[in-house]
Amino acid sequence: MMMNTTLAQLRTLKLDGLATGLEEQMTLPAMASMSFEERLALLVDREIHCRNDRKLLRLLKNAQLKFGQATIEDIDTRPERGVDRREVMSLALGDWVTSGHSVLITGATGSGKSEFLRTLVLGLAMTHSSEQLNFVLVDFKGGATFAGLDELPLDGTGVMYDVTPAGVTRHDVVATELGLAAAPVSALAGGTAAENAAFVEAVFAGEAGPRRDVILLNAAAAFVAAGRVTALGAGVTLAAQTIDSGAARDLLARLRAAKSANDAARLEGMPA
Repeated sequence: MMMNTTLAQLRTLKLDGLATGLEEQMTLPAMASMSFEERLALLVDREIHCRNDRKLLRLLKNAQLKFGQATIEDIDTRPERGVDRREVMSLALGDWVTSGHSVLITGATGSGKSEFLRTLVLGLAMTHSSEQLNFVLVDFKGGATFAGLDELPLDGTGVMYDVTPAGVTRHDVVATELGLAAAPVSALAGGTAAENAAFVEAVFAGEAGPRRDVILLNAAAAFVAAGRVTALGAGVTLAAQTIDSGAARDLLARLRAAKSANDAARLEGMPA
């Protein structure tokens, strides 16, 4: 009777993992040979795992992912798609995260980049702590890829969450406080892939206006997540320097050249 009361009290305190572990221990004769400290350690470990599982389920629900149960193993890596399964699994293991490397995913419209990235992000979020990994998700297609997770706007409605072992801190992102001009979302409307590419090239060539400002703002957020700077203001300054110096334009040219060479090599290896 006393144990039933104890179990009920544990659940009232929302210590469901500990309560379930205690119930299981009561049914296992082998537990009698373990010390109190050993059994307590097992119960605490069970509670921690239970809380982590609940947290993960809550985060997945809040993320509103279109395919919340997607896994890296389900990615279609048939030869005709030109996807190297070994490279995919290397990305999934996350060694590049702990090494501090960056990954650029390129491909034609409709080739599956967004779905691959969604699955990769989900897998990494499940296997890496906030101390190891930060995400800045920028989708210039209007949020189609990551529902509820989109680029920071210039209209003052942007929000950033700083997730650390100490907790989660919310920061309202106001463009004017960072030296950028406020602008409605409508001023940032995109178009076709070619039109969007032209917009970016124009900004890299020196064009001012809301498109430049939104690039500066989101690049600043990426710099903060990458640990290059500690504040958005410093990130905006660094992003502006990168564009104005021509470094961004030069990098874009090198990436295009590398992609063209990679595409040519892939075509040469395909059967006629």
